[in-house]
Amino acid sequence: MSGVRVSSFLAMARRLGRSSLGLGLGLGLAAGAASAADAPKTVERKALKRPAAAAAAAAVQAAGASVPAAGSASASPAQTGEVSAADSTALLAAHNALRAEVGVPPLVWDAVVARSAGAHAVTLSGPCTLAHAASGYGENLASFSGAGPLTTAVTLWGSEKPKYTGAGAAYQGPADGAGHYTQIIWGATKKVGCGKVTCSGNQGNQTIVVCRYDPQGNVLGQRVY
Repeated sequence: MSGVRVSSFLAMARRLGRSSLGLGLGLGLAAGAASAADAPKTVERKALKRPAAAAAAAAVQAAGASVPAAGSASASPAQTGEVSAADSTALLAAHNALRAEVGVPPLVWDAVVARSAGAHAVTLSGPCTLAHAASGYGENLASFSGAGPLTTAVTLWGSEKPKYTGAGAAYQGPADGAGHYTQIIWGATKKVGCGKVTCSGNQGNQTIVVCRYDPQGNVLGQRVY
């Protein structure tokens, strides 16, 4: 499976079976970020933003270098990146289940955020690889083989939970490798919206899921929850 920009966010790639993750730490573009890749799983991370005082939007989680090799095939031009009502309900429930585990309020689905996520997903369908984009939102990315449930993406991001040991304290950066997870449980985040596309690349047929978060999480120095 498959799965940033220096002045907005940091990308991290990590291989999970045939799945790729794109982690969206506060992708609120602005000051700066960088990209990276991790070892076993393919994961991407996103922009962290330093407190307003620092005005520097420092970027994403973890280490790792860029994205998996680009695929050659592309997705249907008819794709809009939108998810169905049933999928949006399932994705929201999966996010809120992880938030409930740490006692933070549930997110609400936001159509504007979802359209933004879907539009970015469409841009990824051609190369069929993961890459973060500046948007002002937090962002998580994932790709996996075939046409499994879209909640597979949330399961992949949530698998980082054991790495997170901060117990809600001030966010210290991507070193723990749990940036996708901390964006999901970020206490100040209120809204989520996701998009998806299917495509064919050098690893076969893939489903790419993009979820964006408002306000963005993974802000250095701020409490996770």
